[in-house]
Amino acid sequence: MNIRDIFTGFRLFASSMGYISRHGLGKSYLWMLIVAVLFTALYVFVMTQAYDALMDLLTGFISSFDLPSWVTSVFGWLVTIVMYIAGFMLFHMINGTVLLILLSPLFSYIAKKAYEIESGEKPQQLPLLKSIGRGILFALRNFLVQVMVWIVLYIVGFFVPFLHPAVPFLIVAVNAFYYALSMADYTMELRGMNVGQSSHYGSQNKLMLCGIGLPYAAILMIPVVGSYIAIAFAPVMEVAALKMCLHGDVND
Repeated sequence: MNIRDIFTGFRLFASSMGYISRHGLGKSYLWMLIVAVLFTALYVFVMTQAYDALMDLLTGFISSFDLPSWVTSVFGWLVTIVMYIAGFMLFHMINGTVLLILLSPLFSYIAKKAYEIESGEKPQQLPLLKSIGRGILFALRNFLVQVMVWIVLYIVGFFVPFLHPAVPFLIVAVNAFYYALSMADYTMELRGMNVGQSSHYGSQNKLMLCGIGLPYAAILMIPVVGSYIAIAFAPVMEVAALKMCLHGDVND
């Protein structure tokens, strides 16, 4: 591994912008629009259900005490504020993985089409549902690893104060690697590799994958609109990961 691999990965991402439209894959933008709607509906539904359930629980608990009505009102407002802050933080932690799952049919489609364009040969025929299922399970597997790494980094940052400022940047880098690794797996599957072989390939190309995933991970950091911008850039990351898997250091 070489630190320059990060810039190579970033260059692959930049060179892949416009690829979707240039190669007649424009209809994939329709799926991105559908995912944006699904993403919003899912978030609103989960947050509403969680808020209602928690408020009912806490209201029942508070009502068991003989407290003035203004205390109950203030408590309700405080719970609402805490819920929205906690919901935003949780959303910020998992939104990248949720998008990877919702976009998995699109990634499978783009991987097959781009594989044929880049290699000049048809990929092996794989059942669509099987490919999507593998992509979802691989993304969930990577998310669990990310969570464990986050916990370790936060613990290290807590006990070693001078490292604490670096923790957010390290978390973004870790997220970038695992997001791109999930993308690369679609191509690895087309090349006949199993999940273990795909993970091993990723571990040997950590920095390049990190460079490919950094724009996506950084965009997700933008409050509110970051997830929607990331939806549009996620297919570009898929193409960049495919180019890396097929060609290695691409200098276009």
